[in-house]
Amino acid sequence: MEYCVPYNRCKNRPEKSKKYRKRKRIIISLSIVMAIITLLLVQYFVFAVPTVRLVSEQRIRALAVLAVEDAAQNTFTAEFSHKDFVDITRDNDGNILLLQANTMLIHALTRNAVELAHKNLTYIEESGITVPLGAFFGAAILAGYGPDIQLRVLSVGIMASNLHSEFISAGINQTLHRITLNLMAEVTLIMPGLQSVVRNNIQVPITESTIIGRVPDVFLNTDIFNRSLNLVP
Repeated sequence: MEYCVPYNRCKNRPEKSKKYRKRKRIIISLSIVMAIITLLLVQYFVFAVPTVRLVSEQRIRALAVLAVEDAAQNTFTAEFSHKDFVDITRDNDGNILLLQANTMLIHALTRNAVELAHKNLTYIEESGITVPLGAFFGAAILAGYGPDIQLRVLSVGIMASNLHSEFISAGINQTLHRITLNLMAEVTLIMPGLQSVVRNNIQVPITESTIIGRVPDVFLNTDIFNRSLNLVP
């Protein structure tokens, strides 16, 4: 026979035991939820973010190259040839005396190409980029699978540009002259836990021609090559 003194203490014991079990279940449930959240955060930041960064940067670089190449092709069209950019002066015997760059034309076309490239890159900022859902699992083998997830692009821009001129030996008494437009495009990608600045150096051939005869050491107006261009209107 059980005696309880005072009586009320024995009477409330089952109710207190029930509250204790309920509280214990709540604590266990919260602990499980917190453990799952912690595991998901670790999965996301440790495994998913590096894979998503790699995939997204590859997408951005590919889009940037297409944007710049499209701008160059629409600016330096087939109506322009090497002789429009470089004037070759020869003597009476056909020997090359000097090469002179058409500075005004090159500057004008380069500015137009950069402006058009910037407009093309702005489309990336407006539309963002898509990354397959599989990339968020952190496994490279799954990076190309699943529905596309939209990621935000914060800003785009052309950070620097210059023209590069080079002479390449193309055989006996022959020299290949090539002019290349170099652009550095910068795109900032932002998402939870990731802010990545992607810089892409893009080289687009403008024109090239094989020059027959010895190329002289004098090349006038070479100051427009191999340096950053002033593109301010």
